[in-house]
Amino acid sequence: MGHSMGGLLGVNVLKFLNEEQLKRVSMIITLNSPMVSHPLPLQIEFINIYEDIHQVLTNKKYINIKLISFSSGSHDLLVHENLVDL
Repeated sequence: MGHSMGGLLGVNVLKFLNEEQLKRVSMIITLNSPMVSHPLPLQIEFINIYEDIHQVLTNKKYINIKLISFSSGSHDLLVHENLVDL
């Protein structure tokens, strides 16, 4: 499980695992991870990371690993703290 760039790291690290290690991974869960592109791609390194991630996500070697990605967006509404009872 990874949040934001941690989710991207979780997907990208798959390419460094051997077959035995891959057998232990059944699912990757990401929360607010920008899976398509970096929101502010100012450096070539960001573009390279996303090219690597795309290669992992389209490689049939990883087809049995489920990717569940939860995201929010600009249309999400925040609940004001006065309305929350914890």
